[in-house]
Amino acid sequence: MSCVDETKAEKIAKRKALGRLSSLRRSIKSFKIKIGDDWLFGFVKTNVKNDKFSIFVKLVYIDCRGEALEKLPQTLVEKITQYVEEGSAATLQRELSEVVK
Repeated sequence: MSCVDETKAEKIAKRKALGRLSSLRRSIKSFKIKIGDDWLFGFVKTNVKNDKFSIFVKLVYIDCRGEALEKLPQTLVEKITQYVEEGSAATLQRELSEVVK
């Protein structure tokens, strides 16, 4: 059995994350990570108001058959949670220090 290709997986992920009108949502950036034969897609939306900003990330896991899982695998959730809790401040410091110079 052949697995779903990258383009088809991305279409499925967009529909799952953003709904049927996903093509109209231009301000959303995306990223993709290949995990074995599966895909993890992330859709990033930022909201900036004065001196505050929020980053929203919707993750969608597409298996080899092209089906979007209802829930991310627990081990993946744990790894991502640990990174976000421990690494986001360091990442922002590193990246923003280059931008504001």
